[in-house]
Amino acid sequence: MQFFYSASKIYTEKKPMATHSIDINAICIERPDGKLDCTSWINNKTKFNWKPVVFAILMVFIIIMLYNILQNMKNKGGDSFSGNAKRKWKLFYSETCPHCVKQIQVLESSGKGYVEKATCRESPQECQMYSVSAVPTWINLETGEKKTGFMDLQELIRMGL
Repeated sequence: MQFFYSASKIYTEKKPMATHSIDINAICIERPDGKLDCTSWINNKTKFNWKPVVFAILMVFIIIMLYNILQNMKNKGGDSFSGNAKRKWKLFYSETCPHCVKQIQVLESSGKGYVEKATCRESPQECQMYSVSAVPTWINLETGEKKTGFMDLQELIRMGL
């Protein structure tokens, strides 16, 4: 009579980046004299743990997205010195007007000299379109709001410049 015996045992060790398993197997056959003939083998298995890698990639992606969102908010006027503030207002002036000359000096000394400027001599159609009748005149290009006269630094800041 032949007796067949099989056994398997798995030892598992988990580490942060991989799970290592040792699978020990044995097969035994009973010989006619009652003794067992056994054969055994070991399977080493290492299974890579993708969770930390996926987590790291997601974190990098989230950080990049947050950075882009903050940059877009900053560039859309979230800050008074943003890129869109320079295009929001346009100054109509004259080179011979003392208030206009002083207004441009205030702009340049405050670091706000990047504001779009035009004279009615250079752009008569624009002056007519915005009904500019006196200088200096500020036109909000987004809302059409119009302010006439010299604006000090505090008023320029309130305007978003």
